[in-house]
Parts: sequence; C-alpha cells; structure tokens
Amino acid sequence: MNADDRAPLPLRGALTAVGLAVVAPVLIGLVDLANGPEYGLSLFYLVPIVAVAFRLGTAAAITAALVSAVAGFLAAYFWFGPSHTLLSAWDGLSSLAIYLALGLASARLRADRNELHGLNARLQEMLLTESGTARTDALTGLPNSRALHEHLQRQIARARRDGTAMAVMVVDLDNFKRINDQEGHAAGDAVLRQVAEAMRDCIRAGDLAARFGGDEFALVLSPVQPRDAEAVADRLLASMAVLRQAHPDSDIGASIGIAWFDRPPSDPDAALRRADQAMYVSKVGGKGRHTTDADVRAHDSGFNTPR
Repeated sequence: MNADDRAPLPLRGALTAVGLAVVAPVLIGLVDLANGPEYGLSLFYLVPIVAVAFRLGTAAAITAALVSAVAGFLAAYFWFGPSHTLLSAWDGLSSLAIYLALGLASARLRADRNELHGLNARLQEMLLTESGTARTDALTGLPNSRALHEHLQRQIARARRDGTAMAVMVVDLDNFKRINDQEGHAAGDAVLRQVAEAMRDCIRAGDLAARFGGDEFALVLSPVQPRDAEAVADRLLASMAVLRQAHPDSDIGASIGIAWFDRPPSDPDAALRRADQAMYVSKVGGKGRHTTDADVRAHDSGFNTPR
C-alpha cells in the first residue's frame, strides 16, 4: 500500500471515494439489471474502477472492483434465477479478476506518476543546487570566476543599452603567503573569509564581489562614478588595516586596481585586464594602495613623452 493510500481523506475526498467506489458501481448495477441480459454493461463498471484507482489509489480500487463484481453478479442472478447460480458466480469471479487487474494496474500507474513527479522535483532541486555550487566559491561563499564573467557580460550589455558607467576592480592580497607560512592554512582560510565579508560590506546590493583566484578578488560596480569607485577602494583598504592588526607579523594588506568605463568594455576579459594592469601598478608601487587605469595611462603617457 502506498503512502497516499494511508493518508486520511478530508470530508470532500471521502465523499468522492464513496461515490466512485460504491455508489457508482451500484447505480451501474441497477441500470444493468433494468436493461436485462441483452444489453450487458460489464464495460461500464470499468469507468469508476479506473477513476477511483487513478485518483485515490489501491485500496479504493479494490473496493470499487469488489462492489462492481457483486453488482454484476446480483444483476445476473436476478436475470437467470437460482438455476444459473454457478454460472453467475463464475461470471462474477471472472469479472472480479478483470476489475482487480485493471484497478491495480491503474493504481500502480498513479503511484508511478506520483513517484515520477517526486523524482522530477528532487532533480530540479539538485540542478538548482548544482547550478549555485558551480558559480560559488566554496571557501568564501562569494561568486567564483564563472559567475564573475557571467555578471560582467550582463553588466556590459546593460551599459550598452542604458549608457551607464561601470567600474571593475581587481584586488590582490599583499603578503598573504606569510599567514599560511606562519599561522597555517586554517588561519589563511579564515583571513580569506574575513576579506570576503569586508568586500560584501563595502558594496551596494546590486554590485558584485567575487573570488576568482587563490588570493585574488574582483568587484563590479554599476552604475558608478570614478570618485565612488575610489571610495569603495578606500573603505576596503581601511578594512584591511583592521585585519592587519589581528595579524601584525604578516603585514597583510591589499593592492587594488580600478578600471572605470564611461563606455562599456568590449568583453569581460578586456575589463579585467585593465583593472589587473592597474592593480599591478599598485603592487609594484609599494602595495597597500589603489590605482586607477586613468593613473596608469597618464603615467605611461608622461613616460613616453620626449623630453
């Protein structure tokens, strides 16, 4: 018996069950009796049996089959009288076997359908979970590289459509290896989670913070102006200063590169490349600072100008 068969029925469901499993076969039996043996209604008994089996399950199907067989037997008994009792009983048993087989098959089909629905629901849940896992960094809970690129593609399309400005920031932790070497990888993992939390606190709800490498992170801000992007970088550096107090021997910090786009970049890789170049300038320039790609271009332009 299935769990559905054991579940208690509400009043309306109970009335429906009685109507299909008992009343309908009895009414068909009365019509069968009134029509006489010339117009047998054996096939009509199958309708409530299949309906009750598919709607209510095995127990109701057995009940409907029994009532239908008894109704058919009584109709035949009244037609032919006691002299045909054995024949009527044989016809009744044959009909009962057919009714039970069809009722149980219909109930099995119902159970299989319900099981398939349950499997589909679990599969949908697994796919959603897998989709989320495939786009989430397991350690920090931030979006990963794949999610970062997908978000950038959407923001670039939005910038082209709406003409909004956007900024991409690459954040590389300074001296992170010292924490792993001095305090162990568990401490390093804890620092990465703290950095991720600091990034979440520094951005707006519509912005994105992602981890796309060992100690490399990215921020995508849109829409945003240059001064607002630099303000986010300043807040993040302030958070790193607080974190550094907890790890004074490591001199943990961050080098940040900011690429601001008044017109959308050609693709996510181009946006990240510009931010990464600015981050590199921060790194070689003394670490613990942020540099914009405008500063990089101005520096390169001045450096290349003939003296």
